[in-house]
Amino acid sequence: MVKQKEWEKISELLEDGLSVPKVAEEVGRSAPTIYKLIKTGGPKTSRQRGMKIPKKLKSFDSYLRKRIKKGVSNDEKLLSELKKLGYKGSYSSLNRYLKGTQNSNQNYKPAIRFETRPGEQGQFDWGSFGKIEVNGKVERLYGFVYVLGFSRMMYVEFVIKQNLQTLIQSHINAFNYLGIPQSILYDNIKTVVLRREKL
Repeated sequence: MVKQKEWEKISELLEDGLSVPKVAEEVGRSAPTIYKLIKTGGPKTSRQRGMKIPKKLKSFDSYLRKRIKKGVSNDEKLLSELKKLGYKGSYSSLNRYLKGTQNSNQNYKPAIRFETRPGEQGQFDWGSFGKIEVNGKVERLYGFVYVLGFSRMMYVEFVIKQNLQTLIQSHINAFNYLGIPQSILYDNIKTVVLRREKL
């Protein structure tokens, strides 16, 4: 049986970008066990004995506890993160859940910002900005967002495609504007990720 502390270590390793097989090797568990823990949201705890968790939030309970423990309690930010993970529930369900956890989270420390040296790292992600009309046709508007880790300087380029050609050209434009760091951190995007592990 996996204890809460071990689950927290597994969650941290996954958050640091390790693959499920590497995490399994690191903690001495099988990969199927790790996949099952991710799917179920970790081991069950007695912390929530009197608190009813909304049905659609049950599988995200462990993730939410981890984020709250790191000092993230903004309901809109958490809702945005959950939607990216597949949450289909409402804002009010999340809000009720967060209010129920407020009293038990008094002693959590605030999140510590991840810092890098100058020129060490840049971060990239796509943003969605609704729809616009281009040559009489309605297109989705995306933002290529590139941020330098140390200075937090940002380059944003608006595009209507998220294909590889656009990605490469946007990188070239960003590098010409802000320079090239030693490494770039990417989110889980189709134009960069070759394969995703099934949960």
